[in-house]
Amino acid sequence: SLLIARSITASLAKLEAATRTLGAGDLDTPMPTIPGDDEVAHLATAFETMRTELRAYTQELQQTTAAKERIESELQIARTIQMSLVPKTFPPFPDRDDFDLYALLEPAREIGGDFYDFFMIDDEHLGVVIGDVSGKGVPAALFMAVTRTFLKALWREEHAPGTTLARLNNELARDNDSSMFATLFCAIIHLDTGVCRYASGGHNPPFIVHDDRRVSQVPRVKGTAIGVFPGLQFTEGE
Repeated sequence: SLLIARSITASLAKLEAATRTLGAGDLDTPMPTIPGDDEVAHLATAFETMRTELRAYTQELQQTTAAKERIESELQIARTIQMSLVPKTFPPFPDRDDFDLYALLEPAREIGGDFYDFFMIDDEHLGVVIGDVSGKGVPAALFMAVTRTFLKALWREEHAPGTTLARLNNELARDNDSSMFATLFCAIIHLDTGVCRYASGGHNPPFIVHDDRRVSQVPRVKGTAIGVFPGLQFTEGE
């Protein structure tokens, strides 16, 4: 009886010491091998199986975490690049006292398709655009960058908002295999007279805050989303 008791307790002592090592986080030390076909031997086998599965799960979790951190790092870089594409120095024209201009962009996710832009077409005209690309994430950001690049290039040649959006639509609709689109509000303001000519590519009308604090929407004009079909026409408002 003493020999049998010692054989059982000795096996349990080895198993208990190994489980303490396992509980401390050491998954590389194998569990002791206990010969026989009794409950203690089965328990040792079960603990070894658990150790092996925990080790495999931990390694998989480490790889998944590393991949997630890499993706988050790349998204943060993409966000930085995207935010660098929109103006963020305000006031942008400190030498002018005839108008003020400020803007803020806060993407719902790390990166998105919203954007704004503005620049002086000449000494008397200011161009302003607000836009939103379909979808979120990297594809929307890339399509946004392409849209913004085309628009700035066209604005150097064309000063009519409706014609500008028509030409931009044709450029984006060509070879648009991803079937993405953008909505835009495009305006050109004559700074000497205050006259604002604008066109809309399916975008929500902006608001005007009047001197008496009344708020009204800019009257709607006809125009659909940009990049869906070529050959679209866009009416202008003033």
